[in-house]
Amino acid sequence: MTQEKVNNIFKTEPKFKVGNKAHKPKGYKFPCTIVGVFETIGGETRVIGEMDEYGLLHIFNENQLESYEQMV
Repeated sequence: MTQEKVNNIFKTEPKFKVGNKAHKPKGYKFPCTIVGVFETIGGETRVIGEMDEYGLLHIFNENQLESYEQMV
């Protein structure tokens, strides 16, 4: 992870980028493609995952998902 200083605040680069493949390792299964990454008003990063099989959209905290590469 890299950090960038913006307005005297260190920002961490998001864990995911649009197009990345991810899955939810705990609880219900949610294999997905990341279709959006944004910052909340409070400055927290959120990602939007589109479920591969059904197209369902879900907003997650970054720590709720892992990339498929981390499964290996």
